[in-house]
Amino acid sequence: MENTNQARKMIREPLKVIIYQQATKITGTVYLDIGSRLSDFINSVNVQFIPVGDAQVESLYDPGKILYKAKFMNVNKTHIVAIRPETEHE
Repeated sequence: MENTNQARKMIREPLKVIIYQQATKITGTVYLDIGSRLSDFINSVNVQFIPVGDAQVESLYDPGKILYKAKFMNVNKTHIVAIRPETEHE
């Protein structure tokens, strides 16, 4: 059973996303299970934090101002106002 769970965790596909919070915009990569949707990932009741790779945090009050960058950060779902794939038009 443990090997099955490990294999399942390794089969993920990257998705570049933009996450909007009240004062910031986070651009980065989340990893979804193969065939799953972003909405399924976000609405999972078992997950409180969203792991984001290669994150860049930008101020919404001063567009273009990068507040910081991180190779990895966890984003608390309760602070997310909106999330969308980066490939959609702004």
